[in-house]
Amino acid sequence: SHYAINPQEAEVVRTIYAKIGLEGWSLGRLATYLQERYPPPKKSAYWTPALLRVMLLNSVYKGEFISHHTQQVKIQKRGLHSEDPSRVVVTKIERPEEEWIIVPVPAIVSPEEWETAHRILQKNAQMSRRNAKEPYLLTGLMKCATCGFAYVGTSAPRTKNGRAWRSKNYRCGSRSCS
Repeated sequence: SHYAINPQEAEVVRTIYAKIGLEGWSLGRLATYLQERYPPPKKSAYWTPALLRVMLLNSVYKGEFISHHTQQVKIQKRGLHSEDPSRVVVTKIERPEEEWIIVPVPAIVSPEEWETAHRILQKNAQMSRRNAKEPYLLTGLMKCATCGFAYVGTSAPRTKNGRAWRSKNYRCGSRSCS
């Protein structure tokens, strides 16, 4: 088959990589931005962070189409209860990287831009506050000098002279370091 770059779609892809890789935008902010300016891809009703993540992880944009990276296998799946019959389910699993076939295709972004976007995605995930119960300003920024694990914020209730408050501290995320 033949791969060719669609200029209108390539403009959107370049915008995505620029906003993530150069400006460090979050996927949510980028989805909102794109929804206001560009139509979503053909199979999507609108731009979502999940869709953008899939696009950013696709190596075809840096000029590498990966073929033969998954295989379908049949597995026995038990029912929820012991009396339920088992059934055969077909699922996809990833093959070992040595079995992949990499086909060169025209690149829309450079490999450097692609790698930069991936680093920013990892950093944004590390610094995300969505799962935190309380805000900590240094989240994801400090590492333990002993073991290299990230420091995590902790809080504990305290009382003194009848006054109650929560004490906030940072500690190594590893259980072996105190």
